[in-house]
Amino acid sequence: AVTFIYDDSSEVQSSMSVDGVRVQAEAKEARTRRAYHTKLAFEWETGEALYGLGSHEEGIMNLRGTSQYLYQQNMKAVVPMLVSTKGYGVLVDSYSLMTFHDDVHGSYLWSEVEDELDYYFIYGPELDEVVAGYRQLTGAAPMLPKWAFGYAQSKERYESQAELLAVVEEYRERKIPLDLIILDWRSWTGDLWGQKSFDPDRFPDPDEMMRKLHEKHAKLMVSIWPIMNNDGSNHLEMKEHNTLL
Repeated sequence: AVTFIYDDSSEVQSSMSVDGVRVQAEAKEARTRRAYHTKLAFEWETGEALYGLGSHEEGIMNLRGTSQYLYQQNMKAVVPMLVSTKGYGVLVDSYSLMTFHDDVHGSYLWSEVEDELDYYFIYGPELDEVVAGYRQLTGAAPMLPKWAFGYAQSKERYESQAELLAVVEEYRERKIPLDLIILDWRSWTGDLWGQKSFDPDRFPDPDEMMRKLHEKHAKLMVSIWPIMNNDGSNHLEMKEHNTLL
């Protein structure tokens, strides 16, 4: 396996993408251990459907006859778990880059780097029993608060405190149920991408904004972006304390 090492001598370059600022650093490679590609092969029955592998944007439900690249990204959330209509599930215990293939060349899950192939077969035969087995392995999910099961309103973004409050007020005037409003990207100042503080010109009084939202029995969710502009105070503070990966 190869580890990429970054130090103070690494050249750092920033660029803008559709997902915001991307920072790339020149890395040195160091071999750290022997590791392996793995391949878990399958043979499916006629008419057997497969579901799972997380949340992806292709609009595919039944995974038979498809391929998937399993990596975490803006539009992808990977869960290396397959569920079959034949009453069982397969959970691969891996955090490697993986791919799934079901085509004329065979059906298999492939991983890029592992110490060993490790997976669980979970028999139902009911889907609820397969889910129960998954939860036994990974931990039970806590029940969400009641408001989280209501309607959540989001859009590309809200540009100001006034706009966000006006949207909630419109829902209330029309007597349309609303439990949560989501403030997505660019709540920060100017080009300080990923900064965790509000732009004071567009969000002048966050405490007052929250008070008015709660008066209207609405909750707020703020999308926190993990990428940050190198010149922002959050980035500089984390760099000073050596808390950046």
